[in-house]
Amino acid sequence: MTPSARLAAAIDLLTAIEDTPRRPADAVANAFFRERRYIGGGDRRAISARVWAVLRHWRRLAWWIGRGGAAP
Repeated sequence: MTPSARLAAAIDLLTAIEDTPRRPADAVANAFFRERRYIGGGDRRAISARVWAVLRHWRRLAWWIGRGGAAP
């Protein structure tokens, strides 16, 4: 996969996780990768690493995004 395809897949996975708040994120990720067998192991690792990093820092990212919209 190209880097842009990995990024698009990470965005799709984050969207899927956000759309199913009652389901654990790892279960959503497992289903996501199971439906997309064409994604290789290295690509799965890179996509997962990016998604888990975003989830770990979700509150901090939301704060920065909110702060960016405020007037100085």
